[in-house]
Amino acid sequence: MSKSKSRNVFIAVCISPAIILFTIFMALPTFEVFRMSLYNWADFQKIRNLSD
Repeated sequence: MSKSKSRNVFIAVCISPAIILFTIFMALPTFEVFRMSLYNWADFQKIRNLSD
């Protein structure tokens, strides 16, 4: 393996955990919040009496 190729593999191995963690804990929740904001949540905000 050439020196530059092994360096690129080393960089990819070092950066991949950060990319995976960023995707799991930042990108996916942000996408889910955006997706949930597209729904109409008015039905869930109605106040109900406990006696009903």
